[in-house]
Amino acid sequence: MNDSFKQKLLLKGLRSIIKISATQYCSCSQEAGAFLFGQKAVDNNKVTILKNGIDLGQYLDETITKSSVIRELGLDQDAKIIGHVGKFSKSKNQAFILQVLKQLVNKDKRYVALLVGDGPLKEKIEHEAENMGLSKHVRFLGVRSDIPRLMKAFDVFLFPSIFEGFGIVTVEAQISGTPCIMSDSVPISTDMGLGLVRYLSLKEHPEKWGEEVGNAINLHKPEKEALVKALSEKGFSIQQNIEEWMKLYRVG
Repeated sequence: MNDSFKQKLLLKGLRSIIKISATQYCSCSQEAGAFLFGQKAVDNNKVTILKNGIDLGQYLDETITKSSVIRELGLDQDAKIIGHVGKFSKSKNQAFILQVLKQLVNKDKRYVALLVGDGPLKEKIEHEAENMGLSKHVRFLGVRSDIPRLMKAFDVFLFPSIFEGFGIVTVEAQISGTPCIMSDSVPISTDMGLGLVRYLSLKEHPEKWGEEVGNAINLHKPEKEALVKALSEKGFSIQQNIEEWMKLYRVG
């Protein structure tokens, strides 16, 4: 019995337990709710959507600059940084990031990918990067507690997920003012309306993704006021999140 089958079996059992014992169904998005509780529960308004709150202050710290972060990472000041944060797993699709990076590096040696996270496929991806001749263009940063700070160094955030229940990290990237190139498997509800998001099919050639990365680097970053407004209007303010949780418990 392989690990994938065990995980599916465990998830099926947990879903059954939740449906029997839960007094409230909650999820971070409609897509995640459908995955956990079934589409019928979402359609019948039995699932409460509670968005993940974001502490905006961490992402708007103007004392942190791209220059200072990449200097600490030992990168050239003219480096073009592709960022990614996520568990190294099949669904996060880091192997595709390497394919896109290869296309970019073939045209411009200044491109570097910063891959943040850990997971069962990390070692495999490291070997793939080496075999593709990308070792000098990829940094594996492991698990970090300073994601808002690292995002200051990202020119573009790349998120080619095969499946995604939501993807809060894409919202965090936008709040950092970072353009995002994402697969169309990522829910459109992640778009903060700041003009920073481009969704692409994974059927598109990595070269097409590379072209979009190049275009995104030149996008104008929104003003601080626009970021604050978007966070509040889209319901990702941490204060709003706390109030929604309190309301849910009072009703319960």
